[in-house]
Amino acid sequence: MVFLSKLLKSFLIFLSNESTAASTAMIEKIPIVGTPFMSVKYNGSYFLMLGIYRLNETTLNSHEEVLSYVEEQTWNLIPKVILITINDTLEVAKQSSKINQNQNNGN
Repeated sequence: MVFLSKLLKSFLIFLSNESTAASTAMIEKIPIVGTPFMSVKYNGSYFLMLGIYRLNETTLNSHEEVLSYVEEQTWNLIPKVILITINDTLEVAKQSSKINQNQNNGN
């Protein structure tokens, strides 16, 4: 029994170390000062993100390219940000409506 307990503990430590190493090695998030955006490095490629939403279609090669993309695409990013805001607002309203219905129905 002690052997199994030690084996299980070793396995859990291994899993914890593996997931930590994988997550830190694969994803790097860099906030872009003065904007709601983030530059995200994932497996060597960079993306422009707003929350959970990826804003550029093509992959970029560096954080500097992401910064240039923001400067060059400002007017194209505005409608995307508006649509994301509307989408998130509607999703929150939908969830709120479901909660209110459940409370009114006694669930």
